[in-house]
Parts: sequence; structure tokens; C-alpha cells
Amino acid sequence: MKKSNLFWFLIIILAFLGILLGLDLTYVHYKTYTDPSYHSFCAISDSWNCQTVATSKFSVFFRLPISLWGIIVYIIYIFLTLLAISDTNKNVENPKSTGLIFVMGWIGLFVSIFLFYVSVAIIHSKCILCAGLYIVNILLLIVITAYFIVRKKNPFFCLISDLKSILLKFNYPLAVFSGIALVAVILVIFYPRLYLQSVECSQTQSNKNPPTCNEDATYGSTNPVIVITEFSDYECPYCSITHFALRKVVDKYPWQVLLKHRHFPLDMECNPLLKRPFHRHSCMAARAAVCAGKQSKFWEMSDLLYRNQKSLSQDKIEELAHYLKLDEQKFKKCVQDPETNERIKKDIEEASKTEFVRSGMVGTPILYIGNHPHIGGMSYQELLEEVESQLKNKEK
Repeated sequence: MKKSNLFWFLIIILAFLGILLGLDLTYVHYKTYTDPSYHSFCAISDSWNCQTVATSKFSVFFRLPISLWGIIVYIIYIFLTLLAISDTNKNVENPKSTGLIFVMGWIGLFVSIFLFYVSVAIIHSKCILCAGLYIVNILLLIVITAYFIVRKKNPFFCLISDLKSILLKFNYPLAVFSGIALVAVILVIFYPRLYLQSVECSQTQSNKNPPTCNEDATYGSTNPVIVITEFSDYECPYCSITHFALRKVVDKYPWQVLLKHRHFPLDMECNPLLKRPFHRHSCMAARAAVCAGKQSKFWEMSDLLYRNQKSLSQDKIEELAHYLKLDEQKFKKCVQDPETNERIKKDIEEASKTEFVRSGMVGTPILYIGNHPHIGGMSYQELLEEVESQLKNKEK
């Protein structure tokens, strides 16, 4: 085996390792946004948590997860390296693509440094899978740099040669390279938008009573057969599971079911029923939802708060408000407005009148499905069976 090929095989091995790590990280990203009950193996603590990083605005670039962009880059690495191997075996003095690989190595290093800085200084949480990708990028740069040192070649001369080959000669490798770029564009266009599952709201009513949602935290039919009231806490994991299950039930029966959301944060800051510290950010989160509702984004904010419940903080909530494109000055003013606390206080007072709280059971979620009371989490199947049973009874 030619000595140069050793460098190329190392690059291919590292690129394949990068693809595997990227696929794993993309899966974590997808599950974090689509499955509220998902807990990744790399969600170790507050300071080392892949899911916290995955929900940051820095985890997405042009609508795609950064990890998916990384996979595309590693595929390009493999393609360019195969070209270099082909030319090396033909004893070509300056194998094609070596200059491009060198530049990609440096770009990968700078991107890794930037993302590591973001994790430490802005997100305040690091990701093991991301760290693995940073190491892969550093090793790729070391290998290609070692190639130029051993071969005593000028990488910039090779880069100019590669650019001339791309710009002046249309050939099969360039066509393949263009195909990879086209795949990237298609992914950007059609990749599912997981980051914001917006709710289609109708503020007008017709004789057919279309589904509606508004700042009063209701979602569903304007003339419901069944009304579901949920008393919920944004830091409660069972509330998160139940919340998304309820949304699916209403989506299945949008003309018959109305969902009412009520705030019941288990946080001493705004809930006098709590006698000890528990969910320290849930009052803050409830205020954020109320204020997002005043800009017609209650359900969008609620979804994001539940998905980010393990990393809620003032900075995180402001980041979510920015992500939803809220008027941030109005949002901050609303959060500090005493009327916002009064709104939450009314919900807490309503919860205090439920049979569960009156009997000393201060927990969440509390549900009233029609006239059927329930405390504790419920799965989609359980909720669906209860709703369908009540609908059948009302048809009799």
C-alpha cells in the first residue's frame, strides 16, 4: 500500500466515525422535539446534557440540525478522499481534492471552537456527542496536515489546482459533488420543521364551529361536546406527556372537544399552597406562557416550555421568546406586569377548589375530562379511550 494512502484511509475512518456520531446526535435532536418522555443516555446532568444543547437555537442552521450538516460534510470528505486515493494509485504528482480537504479541516476546527464556546458560555451545557465530533474534526485536520508535511507539499498550491479543476473542467466527480449539494438543498426544503409545531387558529366563528385557539388558553371546538380542563405545571414531566397527548386527542376530535389550559405551578414564588421549594422555575414559565398568549403564541410557547422543561431559566425563556419572534419589549414588560401574576393567581384559586387539592393532594396534572376528575399523568391511549367513551354515551 502506498504511504499516502494511509493518510486517506485514516480520513475515511474518521469521516465514517463522524457520520455515526452525527446520526446519533440527529436522532437525539429529533426525539427531543417529538417525544416529551424521551431521555437520552447523554443527558447526564445540567452541565452535560445533549438534549439541552439540542433545544438551543444554535443547534439549527438553515432549518437543519447542525449534526445533519455535519453528516453532509463527512460524506463530502469521503468523496474527496476517494478522488485522492484514485489519483495516488495512478502516481499523479498532485492528487485532486487534497487542497479542498485541507481547507475543510481548518473550517471544521473553527466551527468546533465556535460551537464549544457557545456550549460553555451561552448554553451553559455541554454535549458528549458534540465533543466526539469536535475531536473527529481536530483529528481530520491533524491527518491532512501531516500528509502535507510528510509529502513536503504546499497546501495552498494544491487548493488553487483543485479550484481550477472545479471551475474550468466539468467532469464526473464534479457532477457527483453537485449531486451532494442538491441533496443538501432538498433536505433544507423538506426536512420536517420540528422546532415549532404551530397551531392553526381561527379567531372567527361560523355555524360549523371551527376549531379555535386564543390567548385564554383554549384549544379545540367553539361548541364542544366535551370540555377538558388541565391544571398543569411546566416543570412537571407527567404534565408534559399528558399535555401533548391531550393535544393529539383534540386534533383527532377538533369539532367535539375543547381543551382549557390552567396554570398550577408547584412553585412557592406564586403558589401559596406550596410549603417548600419544589419547581423553582414554573411560575416564571407560566408568566411566559401568559405573555406569549397576549401575542397569540400561547400554545407555541407552551409546547416549547414543556420540551425545554429540564433547562428552564430566565435566559432560556428569553431565547424561546426570541425564537417565536415575539415583540421582546412587550414580552418583558408583560412578564413584570402585576396583572400577569393575577391571571396565574386566578388559575391557582380555581385549582384549589378541586376535590384533589381540597383533600390535600397538591400535585399535577389535574384533569377534568367532561365531569370525570383525574390526578396524575395519562397516556394518549388512556385519554382517547375516555373521550371516545364519553362521546358514545352522549350520542345515546
